[in-house]
Amino acid sequence: MPKPLRIILITLGSIVFLGLILFIVGTIGMNDVKEFDIPDIDLNSIDDGEYEGACTISRWAMKVKVMIQDHKIKSVTIVDKMMSNLNGQLIARINGNVIDKQAPDFDAVSGASITSKAYLIAITDALQRGMK
Repeated sequence: MPKPLRIILITLGSIVFLGLILFIVGTIGMNDVKEFDIPDIDLNSIDDGEYEGACTISRWAMKVKVMIQDHKIKSVTIVDKMMSNLNGQLIARINGNVIDKQAPDFDAVSGASITSKAYLIAITDALQRGMK
């Protein structure tokens, strides 16, 4: 086999191998996020205040802060995106849905369903920490 062809084949093989490794690493924990069951939260059992929560699942890990006032969700802010790929537009859409519905249990935002669900997991964790 000519040396240039061998170099090309080794390079292509390396690229395919790296792509496969990145794909495998990038999907670790995906099913944990997908299958997480977001429970119903009784906001009447949460006193006014700010509560921090987190999703700690793999590359979707993040921390949020939820503000409760008069037993209603007033705001949600991201404290630390960690490795997640959340952007301002996505956060605004999810926060709008959470505040409108007063619950983190709606269908995730299309096109970013795993990231959206991880964000909802973090919100749920914050709300659960505030429950009496």
